[in-house]
Amino acid sequence: MNALMTSAILIRQVELTNSLWLVEFLVEQSRGFLAGQYQSFYTETGDAFGPFSIASTPDQLPIMRFCTRHQLSLSLNTKVFFNPTKGHLVAADNTKHYILCAGGTGITPFLSLLKSENKRSFSCYWSLKNIDDQCLLELFEIKNVTKHYYNDNDHYDLQPYLIKHLQESNCIFYLAGPFVFVDKLGDWLIQQGISPSNIFSDMKKFI
Repeated sequence: MNALMTSAILIRQVELTNSLWLVEFLVEQSRGFLAGQYQSFYTETGDAFGPFSIASTPDQLPIMRFCTRHQLSLSLNTKVFFNPTKGHLVAADNTKHYILCAGGTGITPFLSLLKSENKRSFSCYWSLKNIDDQCLLELFEIKNVTKHYYNDNDHYDLQPYLIKHLQESNCIFYLAGPFVFVDKLGDWLIQQGISPSNIFSDMKKFI
C-alpha cells in the first residue's frame, strides 16, 4: 500500500523534552496508511518537511502524530499537503517473528506497529542516548520494549540482546534509526549468518 495523503492542518506542537517534540495534524482528506510507514509534506508556499515516521496508528485518523528533534517552523493551523506514504516496515506476515531494532528516534515507526498490529509477534530493542526519550513509551502506552542506554564507549550496542534470536528460523529483523546504527547492526547480523533477505530498513537495502 502506498496511500495518497492529501491535506492536513497543524493543530499542536508539544515540547516533550529539551530535544523531543510531538507534532499533531488534523487530516482533512486521507486514504489511510500502514503502521510503520513514514510521511513527508509541504506547505502552500513550497516549504518541505520530513520524512518523519508516523507515530500514531491508522485507527487514530483523522489525527496523525509525529516525533521530531526540533519544533517545526510552522504556525498552528498551517495547512500542509502530504506526499504519498512510504516505508516497508509494516509487518505484513503474521507467521513471522519480527525483531524490531531501534536507535534513538528510530523507535517512532515501531510505536505505531506495537500499538496497532497486536496479532503480530514482536520483540523490540531500543538503544537510546537521551534517557528522557523513554517518555514516548508512556505517552504511547507501549510496553515490552527492552531499553539499552548507549554511550560513546559502548561498542556492542544491541548485539548482545539479539544473540538469542540468531538461530530462530522465522525471524525478520527491522532496523530503524541513524544510518550508522542501521549500517553497523545490519552488517553484524549478516556476519552472524542472518540472510540479507531477512533484514529490512527504510534507510538501506541489505540484499
